[in-house]
Amino acid sequence: MRASIIAGIILLVLGAVIVFRGMSYKTTNEVAHVGDVKITDTDRHGIPQWVGIAGIVGGVILIGAGATKKL
Repeated sequence: MRASIIAGIILLVLGAVIVFRGMSYKTTNEVAHVGDVKITDTDRHGIPQWVGIAGIVGGVILIGAGATKKL
């Protein structure tokens, strides 16, 4: 398989997961630090659905470009 087809498949799958199941990431912020005591806050942020749609479109374009390219 060509590299563009493999990259397209990966983008397509990740985009579909984001659109249909949703993905999120966590950030940790230090709120206060007094001596040896540290207070942190963990926030969860969702990845917007438009990122998944862009991944699907980009994956389809890469797969199409890899399939039509001649050796």
